[in-house]
Amino acid sequence: MVDESQASPYRWVIEALLIASLLVQEAIWLAPAPILEPIIKSFNIGLGRAGMLISIIALFIGVFAITSGLAGQRLGIIRSLVIGAWLMGIGGVLSGYAPNYWTLFACRAVEGIGFGIIMGPGQALPMQWFPPREWPYINAVNLLCGNISLAVTFAVTAPLYYRFGSSWGATLSFYGALEVGVAILWTVFGRENQSTPQTVAAEPAHRERTGRLDVLKRADVLLAALGICGGVWNTSLHGAFMPQFFHTHRGLTLTQAGTLAAIPTTGLAGRRRPFTWPLGLVGVGCSLGTLLIPGYRGIFAAQLLGGLFGSMVWPVVVTMTMELPGMTPELAHTALACAWGTAFVGGFFAPMVAGALAQLIGLQASMIIFTLVGLCQLAFYFIPETARGREALQVAAAG
Repeated sequence: MVDESQASPYRWVIEALLIASLLVQEAIWLAPAPILEPIIKSFNIGLGRAGMLISIIALFIGVFAITSGLAGQRLGIIRSLVIGAWLMGIGGVLSGYAPNYWTLFACRAVEGIGFGIIMGPGQALPMQWFPPREWPYINAVNLLCGNISLAVTFAVTAPLYYRFGSSWGATLSFYGALEVGVAILWTVFGRENQSTPQTVAAEPAHRERTGRLDVLKRADVLLAALGICGGVWNTSLHGAFMPQFFHTHRGLTLTQAGTLAAIPTTGLAGRRRPFTWPLGLVGVGCSLGTLLIPGYRGIFAAQLLGGLFGSMVWPVVVTMTMELPGMTPELAHTALACAWGTAFVGGFFAPMVAGALAQLIGLQASMIIFTLVGLCQLAFYFIPETARGREALQVAAAG
């Protein structure tokens, strides 16, 4: 653990790099959502295949996050972040030049691979650089940045689309170019904290693998993964189709629909167990409200409340995972990468299945049914409180 009195000032450079990554990578993922209708018309596809352009990233995020978590330190945290950022940037730029659906699909897959590679390392890196007392605040800022990015993406993508001459390709390439810039920053300034004790790395390879597999069998880690699955499912589902729902079912313009869809990601960040499952349930309820309330003001209120309460959950869950007994940066990398990875594999199916079902029963009914998957966040109720454990970590780090 990092001793607070010896924490390096360079940790703030690392935090700035993490913020830059989070602000762009979330935009890369959901950028097509506000301009999904022009893409559908361009390739003459249905909602199911259009949804796959969003969900394919979730699938590859999941698969490669799990792979990254189980691969241990073969790549290293910084090398993983650099490789992932370059893959996301290149895939994003090339997606704007896709001549057909399957080429765009392949570019989105490359973006998903890069996203998956960086997910676990990006969440574990603060454990190397920051003392335990700062973990909750760093996690809150980092995850809030991701939420802000989604809000900005939904709000500005449609105006950018019109500014680029109604070209969805130029819009997607713009976001890819931003990610290339982030990749350059990680290549030049990214580094690991070599002064942090590498407890897992000092062990023989077979013991390292055993430790990583054991952490995935822990009940508290499995419960966190289940709850995260419910939240990611809702994020993927609503991120893919909510702007389209507002446009087709509420008669809003693309810009208005994107602005409304941006509201739920502008919430604040919270701390500890009381801010996990109760607020997750509030988020699910508000999500249902946005689908059932017909008036603009009512939708606005439901979106705002859902964002305010629902987004408090994720910094808490990440911090609690870091604070579990016996966690090191390496084990946290494995636990968080595999938990989020599993969630994103599930998130892959959300827009795809909901989009296919929407063609049979309608988009609204389909989204209502699959929004209920978010009730999996009740699993957070069974995770033990870790606040006292954090106090113990602080004493250990200081000693």
